[in-house]
Amino acid sequence: MKKIFFLILAFLFVVSFSFAQQEKNNRKDFQNFKGKGLGNKNQHRKKMGDILQLTDAQKKQLKEIHQDYQKKMDALDQQQNITIKEYNDRKTALRKELIAKRQTVFTKEQKNRMETMKQLHELKKKEMRIKSFGMMREKLDLSDDQVSQMKTLQEKKRTDLEKIKNDSKLNDQEKRIRMKAIMNEGKDAQKKVLTEDQIEKLKTIKKSRDRREPNEQK
Repeated sequence: MKKIFFLILAFLFVVSFSFAQQEKNNRKDFQNFKGKGLGNKNQHRKKMGDILQLTDAQKKQLKEIHQDYQKKMDALDQQQNITIKEYNDRKTALRKELIAKRQTVFTKEQKNRMETMKQLHELKKKEMRIKSFGMMREKLDLSDDQVSQMKTLQEKKRTDLEKIKNDSKLNDQEKRIRMKAIMNEGKDAQKKVLTEDQIEKLKTIKKSRDRREPNEQK
């Protein structure tokens, strides 16, 4: 009886350790992901500063705001006894605080310029979507009816993703989960529109693109 008791105790210990280790690994993955692309962010900030014609005083204010944000994020990263959800909730709150503080630095003209840049960026993304859709139509030999259905699906997916992206009630983790679900729903709906031959062609196109992209990033 004692032998069985110790075996059960050992099993519970192993399970508890596994869950704790998995939680730690998940936290580590999120932190590593957060650290990627810092060079691109710095380049983007410099470019934005040039476009907005920031004064030295504004640059100093923004630098202090970002340093304060980074300090708080570093402190958050050191907290090992919180769950991923708690981590994401606090990260989201810090991000909102950062955005609010940044807005107090810019002048009305600079805010208007940023809004114009945002609209131009959205227009460029729309043009890219149209170009990409045109190429897909040609390569998959879509019928007019299929084109209409695919456009409807893409517009619905884009609208749903934007709603989730702008939902302040959701934290980062919840947004990722819901966005992934929408993407999967879109793929399933797409399969109902395309023929089996077109689906296979689409898979080939995506594989070719995935192989090409890593080389383009070097």
